[in-house]
Amino acid sequence: MNMKKIVTVAISVTVLAACVALGLGVMGAKQAGRDLPNCPGGVFANEAMVFDAIAICATSDVSQEKLAHAANVAAEWLDNDGDGEVDEPRIVTAMQTSRPFVIMTPSGPSAAVMAALSPTFASRVGQDLHASETNPGNGQRDASQEEVLHAIQNGGWAIAFPDVWGDQPGATLYQEWQAAEAAGHYAYDDPTCNAACKVTEYTYVAAASYLGSTKDLESNEIRLHTRDALREGVPGTVAVFESTDYRFATDHWPTGQYRHQSNIVFAPQEAAQ
Repeated sequence: MNMKKIVTVAISVTVLAACVALGLGVMGAKQAGRDLPNCPGGVFANEAMVFDAIAICATSDVSQEKLAHAANVAAEWLDNDGDGEVDEPRIVTAMQTSRPFVIMTPSGPSAAVMAALSPTFASRVGQDLHASETNPGNGQRDASQEEVLHAIQNGGWAIAFPDVWGDQPGATLYQEWQAAEAAGHYAYDDPTCNAACKVTEYTYVAAASYLGSTKDLESNEIRLHTRDALREGVPGTVAVFESTDYRFATDHWPTGQYRHQSNIVFAPQEAAQ
């Protein structure tokens, strides 16, 4: 299952059968976690709620350090200028309706976790994030910036500004993806990624180019690797990022360092210790 795109599909009968065969039924998955204010399914042990808008939900085998890093990245995407206030309040309003959550597990959710979460995907935006790829060190790419941005885009931007940030035909970023692909500036060859998924992926790599994240450009999915190159090759995409109709993150690529920790609420409280 392609978890880069938001998770909105119900779990298959095959996966549920696998849970039973492995002795990992839904109730067993719930018993491994706890009831949390913003994380569904009873499969998570800790959560971080960022700006009362997006939940980072971690299973018991994810370290507090990884959880906190992902939460800081989410805070940076929402408060990119670092002044302690959300840059664009309207996407927070949208997220308080869509209630996006990041599924944080060591290296991908188990069948039991997916079974427990399946009913939630019909009403909430979910996004997968592996702890092993979160701030991994040793010069490796940090996947948290990408996956958290996907959740914020699909649960916030696309809802608050669908004509611009939506992933359906007619939306500006949909047209920008098509134009960039047609011009040879962008290519994404995952066969499980449909058109809507490619819009989300395009937005992420275009933002990486705009904000100067060289590690996120090594795959060469986008062939325009600087802000100037973007401005020349896909000026419409730059216009979306720089529009004065709203405030997108144009200050810096998140690093996991966020000063205003009062905007992040951990549950249970001991998780923050």
